[in-house]
Amino acid sequence: MDSFTGISPHQPLSDPTGIRTIRLYPGRFDDEVRCELEHCLLQGGDCEAPTYIALSYTWGDSTNTKLISLDGKPYPVTLNLASFLRHMQTMLGVISEHLPEVLISSMPECASLRTILIQRLLGDLNFPQSFTSGSIDGTLIRDLVQHHFRQILVNLGTEVDTVEEFIKMPDNKAIGHQESKQCYIIFWIDSLCINQTDPAERSKQVARMKDIYSQAQSTLIWLGDTHQSDGNVDDAIRLVRDLYQTMEPLRGKGLNWEDLNWKALLGQVLLRGNMGAGLLGIRRILTSTWFSRAWIIQEVATAQESVNVLLGYRRIPWFFLTHVVEPAVNGICNISDDFANGIMVRSDSGNLRALREITKEYWDIKQTSGDSVNHIVISKRLYSLLRRSCGVFEATDPRDVLYSLLGLIGANIIPPQLVPNYESPVSDVFHQYTIFLVTNTNSLNCLSFYKKDLAHIPSWVPDWRYVRMDGGQSTQTQQAVSNARITGDGLLLEVEGFRLGTVVGVIKSTPANSSIYLETTSLLSPEEDNGSDEDDEYDEKLHLIVQGLRDLKRRLILNLQTNTGTALGDFPTEIWQRFWSSNDQNALETINMTEEIEELGTWINYKRATYLVAFGTELRRFSKTGLAILDNLELVTTMRVDVPVLKGDIVVRIQGAQDPCILRQDGHFFSFVGACATRSLRDLAEQLGFVASSQIQRFIIV
Repeated sequence: MDSFTGISPHQPLSDPTGIRTIRLYPGRFDDEVRCELEHCLLQGGDCEAPTYIALSYTWGDSTNTKLISLDGKPYPVTLNLASFLRHMQTMLGVISEHLPEVLISSMPECASLRTILIQRLLGDLNFPQSFTSGSIDGTLIRDLVQHHFRQILVNLGTEVDTVEEFIKMPDNKAIGHQESKQCYIIFWIDSLCINQTDPAERSKQVARMKDIYSQAQSTLIWLGDTHQSDGNVDDAIRLVRDLYQTMEPLRGKGLNWEDLNWKALLGQVLLRGNMGAGLLGIRRILTSTWFSRAWIIQEVATAQESVNVLLGYRRIPWFFLTHVVEPAVNGICNISDDFANGIMVRSDSGNLRALREITKEYWDIKQTSGDSVNHIVISKRLYSLLRRSCGVFEATDPRDVLYSLLGLIGANIIPPQLVPNYESPVSDVFHQYTIFLVTNTNSLNCLSFYKKDLAHIPSWVPDWRYVRMDGGQSTQTQQAVSNARITGDGLLLEVEGFRLGTVVGVIKSTPANSSIYLETTSLLSPEEDNGSDEDDEYDEKLHLIVQGLRDLKRRLILNLQTNTGTALGDFPTEIWQRFWSSNDQNALETINMTEEIEELGTWINYKRATYLVAFGTELRRFSKTGLAILDNLELVTTMRVDVPVLKGDIVVRIQGAQDPCILRQDGHFFSFVGACATRSLRDLAEQLGFVASSQIQRFIIV
């Protein structure tokens, strides 16, 4: 950890298959957190895997820490991890008071059984959701402990009579302090189990993450603390459980989750409670910073046993989120009266949906993994994973947006170009990965990046933190294999393509016309207008967006006349409609209505208001990046938020790239400006197809 400056308590790992785990001891919430490191070997050959729970969490600010005791020495951990350890030691402290005698021991076998028991208790929906003073039901906890320990022993093949003897409780009502000190459980937590001050060890351990999580007894996801008064989270948990209980009987009849009539079944749930409050709670959960963290992809996808989610003391089985919430999202949107809130719930579930898709892809890959997988297969698998993860998941260390996926590509031997190396600069790692992927896949979809915070590398090398490859690209685009070539020094990219046009003018919209955001859900409430000042303010902002759209068209006409001498009575309707709607009928209707003279209130509804707000967001973007006009009057915007389009830039349909690209000529060479963010232009380029070879040019990008 960056903030740790003392002598590290971590002793070197003597075995290449070795890892560290920690013992977490029970206590009260305000007690000092006590942890101890221990070395063990991951499963391999005749070696039996250790029993531990792997923690998946976000570090948070590594400079803002609290001290815990690690091997008897003060050791800093981030506030989020400190909160988890305190919650867990509190639960363990309560549970330890109700353990059978046989588990009150420091023997490794007893620690393994306690760890399995904790994992089962956390997955039990009847286990308490609160451990504050006065809220603990000791009888319930004792009954659950006995029930699950009995099941553990039965699963281990223990004789029935012996089982009952083993679950015998202590004669005293509570074990003493010295006995409770022995009742530790075993965790693997990256910031504690990896020596963060040793880059070489970090590189080696990162390469083993897949094995660490796949061999864990279970994975526990920590989403952070929630106040006991956070009713939204409670509403979300009730809604998710209600959804599960409604759907589960139908699955018992052999139906898959995806085959259920979600809209009809959700209607039943809606009648039994306040779905609106539950949706807000689900949004509260899905927008947790954990869902944006790159490492969670591997941690969740490779987990083979139970996975549970912890919010403070509240718990949700991971299965509920992936197999209930995610498939139900579209149905929730369809039956929700609040169209905008429905859109945002769908948007908030995007990372969850990506996690589910990546997990499925990993298990498909796992069927054909091994030593014989070649570089082409590896690069295609990695590209496919990046297509779903880039621009969606983030990492404290930029290199981890790439390294975090290596455990999922199904290769026992990682190509040397991809092996994690935390001593190599970020720009070098991104450059090297790009060369490997482009060379082995002939795909240039990585050119679709919206920002670049790297210097001293070629313009075509993406900043992998900000790449956004289309997960639903068309068949034509997928089949458009490039003839790209990277020079031996890795500095020049030679591509083939044809020009779609040259930029003859760039205009910027006025920011004031786009000062309303989709997140302002009260604007789009299905409740009737009550004539409040707030309603009047929102109506005024909607009017400003309409006025901004009309003003934008007038400025396009004026710009053309000034720069090209082209005089138009009106901007071409077909191009204007295609630019804003891109085959979306609702968007087309909305943009057409903005041309009408009638008052806004005569045609606006909640759905059209939502589209207007989306148009306002685009106007806000144009105020920074500009809207470019090509010599054929097509409209173009760049995906880049940090580099503007300039007059004289050319738009090229490059073979192997999913989006048309903007290039800037400098003598015989070109620099890469950015991919086009204009869906209509991509559609048009695909309709044109690749033209006769006489019109295809070769471009050298520096």
